[in-house]
Amino acid sequence: MNLKKSGSLNIIKKLFNLALILGIILMIGTVARVSAYTVFVSDDFWHAKNAGALHEGFLAQLKGAWEYNTYMYLNHQGAYSLFFLALFNPVSSTGFAGLRIIMIINALFFFFTVLLLVKSFFKVLSKDVDTSILLLVMFTVVFVMTQYDAFAETFYWYTGATNYSFPVAFMNLVFVIIFSLQTDPKKHSTLLTILAVIFAFLAAGGVLPIGGTMCYVALLVLLYEKLSEKRLNKNILIIFIASFVSTLLNAIAPGYRIRQGIESSDKATLTDAIGYTLDVAISYTKWLFISKNYILILFTFILCGAFISWKAIQNKKAYVITSLLGITIPFITIFPVVYGYSAAWLPNRCMFITIFTVDLVFGNLAFILGSFGVAKLNDLKVNKVVYATVFALVFAVLAITNNYPPTEYTVAKINKQLYDRGYQEYYAYIMETFDELKNHQGEAIELSTPSNPDEMRNFYTFFLTDDPDNKINKGVAWAYGLKSVSRVPD
Repeated sequence: MNLKKSGSLNIIKKLFNLALILGIILMIGTVARVSAYTVFVSDDFWHAKNAGALHEGFLAQLKGAWEYNTYMYLNHQGAYSLFFLALFNPVSSTGFAGLRIIMIINALFFFFTVLLLVKSFFKVLSKDVDTSILLLVMFTVVFVMTQYDAFAETFYWYTGATNYSFPVAFMNLVFVIIFSLQTDPKKHSTLLTILAVIFAFLAAGGVLPIGGTMCYVALLVLLYEKLSEKRLNKNILIIFIASFVSTLLNAIAPGYRIRQGIESSDKATLTDAIGYTLDVAISYTKWLFISKNYILILFTFILCGAFISWKAIQNKKAYVITSLLGITIPFITIFPVVYGYSAAWLPNRCMFITIFTVDLVFGNLAFILGSFGVAKLNDLKVNKVVYATVFALVFAVLAITNNYPPTEYTVAKINKQLYDRGYQEYYAYIMETFDELKNHQGEAIELSTPSNPDEMRNFYTFFLTDDPDNKINKGVAWAYGLKSVSRVPD
């Protein structure tokens, strides 16, 4: 009888794991599939124009990218990922075919690093993590990054990918290596440290919130080691220094002062920026817990925490302290943006970074709550069947009563658009439009296009302004040899 029961449980567990794997594949696969229909938008064109080297050889494009990045560093911003943006910009070289390859890689690479990060993080927490728990956490993290918003400015926009999602992916790899050095300090430590330094440089080259987050997490890991009365891991210390120096290289760029007008009277003060940061943090907290079903996600994390042995954590008190200090990480992602824009607002690409860090920070705290909660119940000798039943009932109530039904899930909406061939037909239309531009070189033309990139739901669409002298319009004209191009007025 016991053997039959055990066999049935194993079958149920395998089916559960299979369902989680298929769910992860569906969510990531949907994003990757739609990324294949990405078109050139906005900054893609004027970045290419300013870098020059249209359809020229690699050395010419390398020179153009370096000169452009230097100009931007001195006059616009310190994000030196612009060098790679300019160097590999498909507008200047490989066209739509190259764009498709880059954007698919962008989606797959980001989610690969997310899954790797979750796996390496669990090795820090416990030496023996159940596969079902690991898959469930992977599923929930991917769920948050795919089902709440399309994040069109990172997954479906070349400029957004190079300055945001690629750097975040490299940041994830830095964390993976740091966690690996924590769990096994002697295994390939030199090679891993060199790789982490390279990844830190690439990550910090994106927008400032990425470098700031990377530095702070590395610092928290060093603090945990110090509180645990261990000698600081010299390799992790090297990675922190590399992260700090790379982020500092970005932050001290003269271009920020010129672009943001820090010395002008209408610029936000530090007090204003702190207020804006709190406003945005509160706004996104409401968005997650009221408009979405994030309370259900956190409850899932708590449940998973209850099943983690935490055997690998040598000093739980130190871990709790550093985890609580990690609450400030989302504020690090918000502050530089609202200070730069002088408004309590984040563009979608910055929201992508903030939601990702919020999920990781809150998820970690939920793990701790679940672990300590179960330990307390065990001390009180509460029957496991009782609290398992309570957990199941609470989960069911939260699943039924939340304000975010499956019909509202972003992946469901995107797949409906794919089924209706919305993305496919739009991509074919854009391809046809740009092919036609080749027949009008040297001419001044008008196109019937949207006036903003949000014309299509869950996507980033090509658009023009009415002004042929606008930098976007001029970029399009340069790329296709037109005298000028503008949008047909409404």
